[in-house]
Amino acid sequence: PKCYDYPVANPDHQRWFVDHEWEKHGTCAGTASEDDFFDQVCELSASPLQVMDRARDARKDLQGIASALIDAGFPVYSVDHGEDQVMLAACAYKPKPTDSFKWVLAHERDFATACSPRPGPGTSCIRGVRGPACSSDSECAHVSGCVRCAHSGHCTDVPIHEEPTCVPNEHGPPCTTNHDCRGIPGCLRCAQSGFCTGVPVTVG
Repeated sequence: PKCYDYPVANPDHQRWFVDHEWEKHGTCAGTASEDDFFDQVCELSASPLQVMDRARDARKDLQGIASALIDAGFPVYSVDHGEDQVMLAACAYKPKPTDSFKWVLAHERDFATACSPRPGPGTSCIRGVRGPACSSDSECAHVSGCVRCAHSGHCTDVPIHEEPTCVPNEHGPPCTTNHDCRGIPGCLRCAQSGFCTGVPVTVG
């Protein structure tokens, strides 16, 4: 792995360390593969290593390096003076139920939010976010949070009696682009107000 490649390090020790990291931590990390595990490790460590390098250049000791990481907002979990290492807290989540785990740095107090399931288009129905595409209610029946297939062609958590529409002199459903308003009864476009509207754009 690139982030383990230090020219001044003993190559034999580096190979041992990489093997140790995989066998001790990688095999139970839930990643897609050994390559995926080390790719994630290198990605997560890139920014903290920059802070650590600057602290070393400033002749900081191990505790000073840990303090620099804390000051930079990184979740320092503990400082191991015996092994000369700073450990950061991390948790993992699955972007989709069928995915392997994705690891992120986070303070322990933030684990519940930082590593909660990531619902979104194509995976579930949550209020204000389009669910997966559909052509009939039956396609939404087993999707988490979804109750039916809306006129927009996407599963929704909104019951039929709450079907969003655009009516004169009232805000329609919230939107960010015209695409969000397509298929909604009475709606033509996303207005500058951030809501769908049935009022066409006038030119001139």
